[in-house]
Amino acid sequence: MQTPREESIVRTILKYINSLPRCYAEKTHGSAYTAGRADITACVGGRRVELEVKRPGKTATPLQQRFLDRWEKAGAVTGTVHGVAEVKELFTAHHLIH
Repeated sequence: MQTPREESIVRTILKYINSLPRCYAEKTHGSAYTAGRADITACVGGRRVELEVKRPGKTATPLQQRFLDRWEKAGAVTGTVHGVAEVKELFTAHHLIH
């Protein structure tokens, strides 16, 4: 089975988050000025969420992890995810969904 492209994973996650009540998510578009920013920024039930999306087996770069760490320290829900199942796990762990 072919590994899905990151863009496809991002679209699937966006569709899932935006289908939830009281949720909105958007893709962060990359440029030289946004290097290291997470792929998806969202608000889920009033909480800020920053998600770095990777293909299976891949991890966040040190720059991306520092970005996530800063937001987590400020109280946001953050994570590196590889698909909707991990997003659901993260949201459940933080009591954003039941």
